[in-house]
Amino acid sequence: MRIKRRCRWGLKALVWVPFAFLVACGGGSGSGGTSAPPVNPNNDDQEPEVVDTPSPVAPRSSCEGTVAEGRLGQAGRWVIDADCRVVILQGVNQISKLPPYTPEAIGFGEDDLRYIASQGFNTIRLGFIWKAFEPEPGQYDTDYLESLYRTAQAASDAGLWVLFDFHQDMYNEKFSGEGFPDWTVFDDGLPNQPDLGFPGNYFLMPALWRAYDHFLDNDQDLAGRPMHEAFAEAWRRVAARIKDVDRLLGYDLWNEPFPGTALALCANPLGCLLNNQDKKLTAVSRLAADAVRKEDDTAIIFYEPFVTFNNGADTAHGGVGEDVQAGMSFHNYCLAKTPGLPGLPLTDPGCGIEEQLVFTNAERQAREKNDTLILSEFGASNDLVTIERLITLAAKNRVSWQYWAWWNRDVCCERPEEGIITHPSDPPLPENLNQEKLDVLVRAYPQRVAGVPESYGFDRKNKVFHLTYSTQRADGNGHFPPGSVTEIFVPERHYPDGYQVSVEGGQVLPGSADQILRVVSYAGVGTVTVRVTP
Repeated sequence: MRIKRRCRWGLKALVWVPFAFLVACGGGSGSGGTSAPPVNPNNDDQEPEVVDTPSPVAPRSSCEGTVAEGRLGQAGRWVIDADCRVVILQGVNQISKLPPYTPEAIGFGEDDLRYIASQGFNTIRLGFIWKAFEPEPGQYDTDYLESLYRTAQAASDAGLWVLFDFHQDMYNEKFSGEGFPDWTVFDDGLPNQPDLGFPGNYFLMPALWRAYDHFLDNDQDLAGRPMHEAFAEAWRRVAARIKDVDRLLGYDLWNEPFPGTALALCANPLGCLLNNQDKKLTAVSRLAADAVRKEDDTAIIFYEPFVTFNNGADTAHGGVGEDVQAGMSFHNYCLAKTPGLPGLPLTDPGCGIEEQLVFTNAERQAREKNDTLILSEFGASNDLVTIERLITLAAKNRVSWQYWAWWNRDVCCERPEEGIITHPSDPPLPENLNQEKLDVLVRAYPQRVAGVPESYGFDRKNKVFHLTYSTQRADGNGHFPPGSVTEIFVPERHYPDGYQVSVEGGQVLPGSADQILRVVSYAGVGTVTVRVTP
């Protein structure tokens, strides 16, 4: 039976007259995974019965303990919550690449995090620099880690899910990069010239290639330890502290791994398929994942493919083994638009083809390995056309994302064009923020879906959002019961005068001042469609 309902309200009015909204929209309260089942009318003229459900509601579609309470988990290519609802994440990165390598040192703190959450973002990617955490072999800076923990917990307190990564670019400061400790640098005396900065050195610096070779080959560090074991031990110690972050999404094991001197063999559509580099990357990823699991058995562990994946090369990464909470974190940068490289003669339509290829490769990997996905980097520019194209593709491919970056400065140079905030040490006031970029990044999207999203998207020009989802559970165990709650973020930024909602297969629950639209499904319905317009 098909039912279509409309109601219109102003977001500000919602704060002042919630009861009037309740009557006008025919909804009821509910914040959990399910509510009492609403009536499915027998004809389009019948008004659906008002849902009147006490809150909180015990979820009737729980994941039978597969997801720890208060955490997120994984079901195939989806991130899910403890009620088995699919969770879509959208947010930003904030990594500090210069000493002392902490967000606190640049003034990033609670006011930034609260603002980020207020714009509807629900995730942030933070991380550590191994060199800062272990400046000498076996000597760990717990004060550094504690600073990172404070930032991660503050993000959690603001309502953001934290993805915590080991961040590196171009290995070490010797190569105008950051990440790996000095005592892991072995370049066999090759020249670290020409110095073209980031990312230019990746293409023309033999010493940099050789440093990655030694790490991937698991050679010994200056203390005589196999470098993979040293890396895994650092990760174990990091996880032992970061696991206490309340809203911890998971761990991102290695930002943008680089294949070393095999670059020329990996920079093709097949990636490193014709050599052993992916096997080496898989080995170190699994060792690090095993170390993390010694401390944290609930958070999702994300591995990354080689950096060539960003530009359309495929991956043969073997994943992190049989871990039931695993995913692939990947990036998407059209080579012609790569930050720090001069523009190549590739048109925007050409970039769109390359960017979709990255999503296609990621989807194949997720299906083959039964892993979830997150686009943990893209953007890094003021090119709003490219940013919007990537976000649109992410929605088309139903992939969560984290924009690079809230603010960034590389070892080689400043990158003001990459950020959202101009001066991170100052408050996130309108004049200190790139409002045009925020207009692109902030958008309506489904945050929690009582089923599996079949399609969703936001037409920013016309202010139209659509979502179609199946009521089937992502873990394959049947369907969500009627009354299960789907939550959609509807930004006041784009709907200052309110909005209209039409729902097929369900109805609207009363919203709230937090810009969240709640929809529940009817009994006997397999598909729900939601449309939001001005």
